[in-house]
Amino acid sequence: MLYCLVEEGSITQGPGRLPMSWRNVSGLNLLDIDKLKTLGWLPYIDVKPEHDKDTQHITGSRVITKDAVTINNTVNDYTEEQMAARLFSAQTARKKVIRKEAKTRIEWKYPNWAQRNVAMGVYGSDVGDPMKAKIAAMITESNSCEDAVDAAETLQAVRDVTPDWPIEMEVL
Repeated sequence: MLYCLVEEGSITQGPGRLPMSWRNVSGLNLLDIDKLKTLGWLPYIDVKPEHDKDTQHITGSRVITKDAVTINNTVNDYTEEQMAARLFSAQTARKKVIRKEAKTRIEWKYPNWAQRNVAMGVYGSDVGDPMKAKIAAMITESNSCEDAVDAAETLQAVRDVTPDWPIEMEVL
């Protein structure tokens, strides 16, 4: 249970758990809720209502009584503008993750030195052509997923975009 220290009608400390020794409280007092209340330590009650975290948020106000500090929570819908900003932010973050994963997979399978050697002609087409084709397939999947993220109209739809990366590529 969490507690707040209330002095002259205002919270001066907390909410927090009571340790064995805390301002004007000793281990003996912790077992006596009524004693804690006389010392100003009131239970902190904050029960969040069920809500859709994608489209709603909770606001609350503190109510201090002689017996407890209670948070009166209210479920609010995000405005259209807020939802647009949340969707844009989620899309941007998801595309960044997809791009990074594609880059990591490509560079793990085909390190930069190998890509440079193919570009400079050190390796022939027998090595270079399959490597370029597999890198192109990874980039194509990444771009396809980014397009799907841009087309997503809900936060869940953004989260649901999952790359189907081409078959594992062998390391040179």
